Amino acid sequence: MKKDTEEYIRKTLHSEFTLSKLNTGKIPHILLAQYDLYTGTIANCEIVFALSKSEKTPLGYQKAQELLRTVTGKIVVMVISHLSPMHTHRMVEKGIDFIVPLQRMFMPAVFIDLGGRAVVKAAGPIPPAAQLIALYHLEIDSLNGKDAGEIASMTGYSYLTVTRALKWISDNVFPLRNDGRRQLLAFPSYKETLDAFKPFLRNPVVKSIHTEYHLDVIDGVIAGESALAEMSLLAPNGICKAVGKGTDVYVEEDAGAFNSVEIWMYQPQTLAKNGICDKISLILSLDGNEDERVSMELEKIKEEVEWLSE
Repeated sequence: MKKDTEEYIRKTLHSEFTLSKLNTGKIPHILLAQYDLYTGTIANCEIVFALSKSEKTPLGYQKAQELLRTVTGKIVVMVISHLSPMHTHRMVEKGIDFIVPLQRMFMPAVFIDLGGRAVVKAAGPIPPAAQLIALYHLEIDSLNGKDAGEIASMTGYSYLTVTRALKWISDNVFPLRNDGRRQLLAFPSYKETLDAFKPFLRNPVVKSIHTEYHLDVIDGVIAGESALAEMSLLAPNGICKAVGKGTDVYVEEDAGAFNSVEIWMYQPQTLAKNGICDKISLILSLDGNEDERVSMELEKIKEEVEWLSE
């Protein structure tokens, strides 16, 4: 099956392609018994190809793919000698990257679907990585003309996370631009991009922890009313810092305290300037605040970023 897979990819993608044995030191033995594992490069991305030794259910392939993805940190494509039409349909519905040599190639992780129905549209709320990519482009530096690998390097996300974010963006906001085998980001003007993303953008705050602790020990960025005070004439009631989800925060919670630590769904440091959170995330985090002082100053920030419709 290895030779058939190499030949199928070469002829289908019109490029050189070779499979090399994967270093299986960290792979669980149960997977080694069921799959021959190789690596190959498509669209400048190293991919793990798991050649199945026996027929399994779509759920079985999905579980194996998820485990291999966790262990290797790479995109994983299941290579299967035969799939019934019903199982093919279920594999596509589940979004499982797979190849049936000489018949079917479904790899949404690298935007490839050949020999069958269209790739399943990425639905649901905007992923944290997709929101950060949009805000990075709007507030930090243009990402136009960048591919997933370049964007991953600039934002700190893994290649796999960025490819999924780009698929969501392509399916829901703006299509990507094809450049040979590369898929490149292609946003229009600032205002058009902001207006298109605005209905999807979410409050980045996952959790807010109020505390009496001094926040000098928190390695985060100034956020909330503290950030608004830095940008306006507002006198804040306390100090607020933001950190990314997954950051260990060791403070004692006190619901009545004025200081607070916000846990964001993405890393606020990536978008921060001079230790202060970005303006669009600030708007999203404070929008709807019932404090009239906050609302008045926030309107001025909205005008600065052209948040209000013209």
